Amino acid sequence: MVKVLLWGVRLIWWTLGAIVALVLGGMVVGFVWDVGASFWSWRTLTKSTIQEEAVAYTQLYRIENVGICVYELDCSSGRAGLRRVSDFYGWDLQASLDRTWQRRFSDVCPGRTANLGLHLVPLDSSQPTGLRRGTELARWNFGTDRFLAQSGNFSGGAFSELPYQACSPAAFIATVGTD
Repeated sequence: MVKVLLWGVRLIWWTLGAIVALVLGGMVVGFVWDVGASFWSWRTLTKSTIQEEAVAYTQLYRIENVGICVYELDCSSGRAGLRRVSDFYGWDLQASLDRTWQRRFSDVCPGRTANLGLHLVPLDSSQPTGLRRGTELARWNFGTDRFLAQSGNFSGGAFSELPYQACSPAAFIATVGTD
């Protein structure tokens, strides 16, 4: 009888141990996968991907009749802010990605500001755009390789804590909804 009870206790103990090991192993794999996906996104990000995903963002939220501007991380004030990319094709994306890397791992440029953002502005105020509160600003998510709507300061970060230059037609990387 004692041997059976001892065997039952051992079985329960080993089963619980295996479950804990599997859960902890799953958490480690999930963490490595998340960090790895973010690193891969950062490492392989291109201007064409940014442009394609900006247009995909407008399609996802059914936004049309807008111009799209891209904003990059700006650390010139010592705090994180966003600066409009005025010449998208001449823009040094690698320098911007390097600032993002330094910010992440060297504790420079503190703040909740996005590393890369979009600003959508109506092309013609008399035409419907589909812009809703929170969709006119978006931030790049390195974990999912796409832009996410910025609907508030507590949705993973702010668009920019500091003032930023307004989007203008000269800086558009794309227009959506125009024929």
